[in-house]
Amino acid sequence: MKLKFEAGSLLAFGVPFATYFYTHSRTIISCGDSAELTTAAASLGVAHAPGYPFLTLLGRVFDSMTPGSSASGVGLSIAFAGSLATFFLYQLLVHWSGEKVLSLLGAWTLAFSYHFWLYSLVPEHSALTAALLFLQWYSLIQWHEKSAAESGHWLMVFALSLGFGFSHHHSVVFFLPAYSFILYARVRGISGLKKWALKVGPLFIFFFLLGFSLNLTLPIRAYQAPFLNSGNILNWERFIAHLTRRDYGTVMLTPQYSELTANGALIILGYYFSSLLKSFTPLGVLMGLSGLFYLSKSKPFFTVTFLTSFILSGPLFFLMARMTPDSVAIRAILERFLIPSFCVVAFFIGWGVLSLGQRMNQRTKGSGFLFILLPVWLWGSNLQKLNLREFDLCETYGMDLMSSLEPNALVLVDGDNSLFTLWYLQQVERRRPDLWLVNFNINAAYKEHLKIIFPDLNLPPTLLRDNLVRHLIKIYLGHIPIYLVGVPGNRLHKVGVMGNPYHVEPSGLALRVVKEPLSNSMGESLWINFRLQSRPHKGYMRNQFSEEVIYLYALARFNESVLYFKSGRRAAGQHSLKKCLELDPHFEPALRLNMQS
Repeated sequence: MKLKFEAGSLLAFGVPFATYFYTHSRTIISCGDSAELTTAAASLGVAHAPGYPFLTLLGRVFDSMTPGSSASGVGLSIAFAGSLATFFLYQLLVHWSGEKVLSLLGAWTLAFSYHFWLYSLVPEHSALTAALLFLQWYSLIQWHEKSAAESGHWLMVFALSLGFGFSHHHSVVFFLPAYSFILYARVRGISGLKKWALKVGPLFIFFFLLGFSLNLTLPIRAYQAPFLNSGNILNWERFIAHLTRRDYGTVMLTPQYSELTANGALIILGYYFSSLLKSFTPLGVLMGLSGLFYLSKSKPFFTVTFLTSFILSGPLFFLMARMTPDSVAIRAILERFLIPSFCVVAFFIGWGVLSLGQRMNQRTKGSGFLFILLPVWLWGSNLQKLNLREFDLCETYGMDLMSSLEPNALVLVDGDNSLFTLWYLQQVERRRPDLWLVNFNINAAYKEHLKIIFPDLNLPPTLLRDNLVRHLIKIYLGHIPIYLVGVPGNRLHKVGVMGNPYHVEPSGLALRVVKEPLSNSMGESLWINFRLQSRPHKGYMRNQFSEEVIYLYALARFNESVLYFKSGRRAAGQHSLKKCLELDPHFEPALRLNMQS
């Protein structure tokens, strides 16, 4: 069976895409990884491991084809990928049921669920991962159900999409056991297996490698030294390390993780299943359970493969990640990884809609159409929450941060949220090209790259990380302004700016390095002119992205208060502490300091 581009297919793709188009932001939505991925796509740079070459190239195509900002163009590429995922889900449901209307309602249930809609707007890996997963399932099922002679092209489609999956994100590995089971079950029934394998095997490998070959763009671009060049992939060892995410621990989401305890596991699983309810509503989850039940009756073999994929990519993966969702930052990281397993849930929900809808139609013709209430309810309840057309808080933060910095300054930035936002604004939007924006964490690979993009920067061959930062401060202080952004207190002492021998003074959202502490600070005058005043206005929705940015503003105010208190400027410290709590009344370090003072 071929893909059928009829009215149902057009609606399965077109209605979600129109919704995503209307609600997508015209600038960066998140200050974290998505700002970096947007910069990578707009500049054909190399993003953090595993590099995301497929996403980078897709984003670049849309950026070059669409008017407006690069963030808007890259955002549309994500909307396209999310809409493509609902299209392939529709095709899969129609293929097994023949019911176009009910299949469409099942596909729309995924499209308008909270997390899937959100990550069809945010430039992250999630939407493209979903599109590739549904294409892999659809092509593999097509191949499994037909004779070897009829379905060979579908096996090649599967191989190519699997290769694309490995040139995008590692989450595809959690689906490999199910894919392997389906392949094995089909292959063992082929007569003349050895002859078939010799004929088909090389083609399968060719198409897989063709998709996988997108990874070769990483070292190719690295040799061209774009400004964003994570890992500086100039040799085979760095290439393998980047693809396998060696610095992150390969199977971990971040290098930092907690020990898994029974209580921690319950918290993680509680977060996962509460997110499931948030996405699909209790009614949607019940529909998914009914779909699982009916699928087990009609297609027990595929029920096992889908259920295995759900467990591996969902609850088990979250337990393996060992990240307790106890902060906005951690929840923002975890949230994007909900999508692969939620795609499986969406298929179960779609099958539940089909099975129950068909039974209702048998009793009362047309009554199955009542299931339109679920996607319509999701659309209506999520539209206001996810309408990010006017959301520009991350750009606002970046512009306020840039206004905290003097011309021609050396800016040493610790923390992805600040660093990636500044890089996007400077390298893509061409704001403040005078600034030397340097990642505070200077390892050997990054140091090599710095010599290319900042050839005048004094970089001794033997120094790295804190020692190199300390050297840069010593060399340049008094010649050019030097600022630190997001550097934690324990590392301020290590780089010699806590009176050993230098100092830092508040300067809006940054800290300026000085030789002697000042009696007065220009920080407050900067705050008065910031785009953000105390609290965001009503146009800023309270979502995790706004919470991330408000945290950065509050943290800057808190650091101000600590520095003022340490230098004996008690009135200034109290003022900054008050402003911190106005921004975030629940900022725990400020609450503790307020009680002490």
